[in-house]
Amino acid sequence: MTNNIIIKTELPNELQQFLNNIHQLRVQLFHIRTDINILNEKLMIIQLDDTEEDSDQNSIKQLINKLCKESMKFENEIKEIKKINDLSIKKLSNETIDRIKRNHLNSLTIQFVSLMRQYQIIQLDIKSSLKMKVIRKMKIYNPSLNDNMIEENIEKKNIDNTLTQQLQQKEDKIILNFLEERHRELLSINDAIEEINEMFISLAVLIETQGELVNSIEDNCNLIKEYTKQINEELQRTYHLKKKLVIKIVIFIIFIVIILILILCIIGIPVGIYLMKKN
Repeated sequence: MTNNIIIKTELPNELQQFLNNIHQLRVQLFHIRTDINILNEKLMIIQLDDTEEDSDQNSIKQLINKLCKESMKFENEIKEIKKINDLSIKKLSNETIDRIKRNHLNSLTIQFVSLMRQYQIIQLDIKSSLKMKVIRKMKIYNPSLNDNMIEENIEKKNIDNTLTQQLQQKEDKIILNFLEERHRELLSINDAIEEINEMFISLAVLIETQGELVNSIEDNCNLIKEYTKQINEELQRTYHLKKKLVIKIVIFIIFIVIILILILCIIGIPVGIYLMKKN
């Protein structure tokens, strides 16, 4: 009868709690990435479709607001984890555990910053696409409107009274309402872009070791290349030495065979002559 031996490896409580928190952050990051992909799909629809659907605009606005909340939540939580981690390092330092924590935090932060850059680019593209749609539609309703005037008003916090009065006429009230609605949406996108810019600044502290991490990776890669070069040189030298050794062994064997033949001849010839005379 054989006994099954089960070996259980338990992580330190501190590290286990940290890894649980990291797992939760990875789940959040997955949802953020999914929402950014959805937003990118909506951007492609906007760029391909010239029609104006309020439902599409509302869904984009809701998605941007959701992403801003998710991003701010992630940023705050990863900052809090880093703060707790820094305090634990000061109290009781374990080099292996500290390295594991730093690597996880750096990896997550770099992924998050990359996603936020992607998110910011999509926001800017949405803003540009909506702006061009507004200009085209307003020109259809009122061809006398100037492109630069429309664009400047879209970018401002408040629409100029000059343009408002110009559109106050009965036939232009529809386009005025349209302009005001799109203006509010673009301001909302601008606010979201500003939040992302502020987030990049606040995350600078978190990724201050990113440069050191990249340099360390580059140094390791260079070291590996150097080692590989040395190993290849050693292999080449070993190959040549082995080749020379084989040649020497073959020559030595041939030399031994020749000596043996000579010895046999030296011994065999007199013996043969003696036997022939005896007979």
